[in-house]
Amino acid sequence: LVGPRPELAYNKGVEAFNANRMAEAKTHLLKAVTIDPKYSNAYYLLAMVEFSSMNLKGTKGYLQKYLELDPNGAKAAEVKAMLADPSLKNIK
Repeated sequence: LVGPRPELAYNKGVEAFNANRMAEAKTHLLKAVTIDPKYSNAYYLLAMVEFSSMNLKGTKGYLQKYLELDPNGAKAAEVKAMLADPSLKNIK
């Protein structure tokens, strides 16, 4: 048996993000992390969705979750640089 596949929801989220349909992208990405709470790429893209609407608190939270799950991942250096930026660093 094969259960729900987070990568399918993630891929739909990527498609919606690339088409600038942020609300739809967020829905798909949240579904991906509901299926697999350790799906780090979905957290990175969720951060980008939140950043696009200037929700800096949400952006920071999702970036931190990405780093927690994948500290040496493909986006780790970029995420660390973003978190060090003063615009996010001082967000509580």
